[in-house]
Amino acid sequence: MSRRCYGLQRCHSEAAARKAIATGRINGLPDGLIDPVQADSKWGTQTDPTKQRGMHAHEIGAETAAGTARVATTKPVQQAAIKAVAESRLSAALQVFDVF
Repeated sequence: MSRRCYGLQRCHSEAAARKAIATGRINGLPDGLIDPVQADSKWGTQTDPTKQRGMHAHEIGAETAAGTARVATTKPVQQAAIKAVAESRLSAALQVFDVF
């Protein structure tokens, strides 16, 4: 099977199949084709679940690297600033309507 056909079968691109061969996640045959049965089993065992994105991450229930990075960059100071801005906007809106 060609790289393009294999990529489409796995809902990936031809470039993803090419990269998987280049990084050793799957093996190509000497003639440049891919054995889909062998490649499917190797792709599953050689792929790091934390590097999955989109529907693939949801399918395996993985905590993605991007999601972990977003959580790691959130600091308490940022949360306090967000809360202060929200409170000031609420206060401004209430003053417009003379609630206080």
